[in-house]
Amino acid sequence: MKVRTTPTRNTMRVVTASTLLLPLGASAGVTEVLGFDDVDAFLYESDAGISHELPDGYGGFNWLPEDTGRMEVKDPNSLPTGYLYGVTSGEQVLYNPSATDFTVSRNERWTFEGAFMTAAWNTGLEVEMIGYRDGELVHQLLVTLGDPIAPEWIDVGFTDIDELFIATSGGVNYGHGGSGTHLVIDDFTYVVPAPGVLALLGLAGLAGRRRRAGA
Repeated sequence: MKVRTTPTRNTMRVVTASTLLLPLGASAGVTEVLGFDDVDAFLYESDAGISHELPDGYGGFNWLPEDTGRMEVKDPNSLPTGYLYGVTSGEQVLYNPSATDFTVSRNERWTFEGAFMTAAWNTGLEVEMIGYRDGELVHQLLVTLGDPIAPEWIDVGFTDIDELFIATSGGVNYGHGGSGTHLVIDDFTYVVPAPGVLALLGLAGLAGRRRRAGA
């Protein structure tokens, strides 16, 4: 498994989070959900359905697969696969072509709340998620998915990150007719700071600089 920073795999979740004190009634952020149903750049059709290219920058994120040139979205047909069973809203799902590891990042800090995840082919697929902040590993979670016949909501809760790394491995062929450690994702849910919070963060940073200057 290709991970740029070697984590300890016996730790299911490693959390380092800063606490922001907000005025009463202030909103901490805006929750958004990506369903991938508006992605329509046709790539090819297979027995499992039609694949579309996910454009980099979709949803304000950089989507960077390690072993392929692009991330892909599947519009599954009626063939029983995890692609079909993994749809939780609309008609399309995100997946990692060639079962590649991939990174999701954006310029501002964000929180990855979670997503519906399904293995495309393997029972017991392992999904490792790592959250980075300014290049430092701050969150880690390893989950094992069940049979590829129903989506599972994975409550991740990686706060204050700028980069998310996802890798898949393991499991055994369920018998859908294909094989591999492909991961199906729908309703990718995240939070970005509300404009008022960004202003408060800026004021807090300015106050901190003034205190240091007066020290």
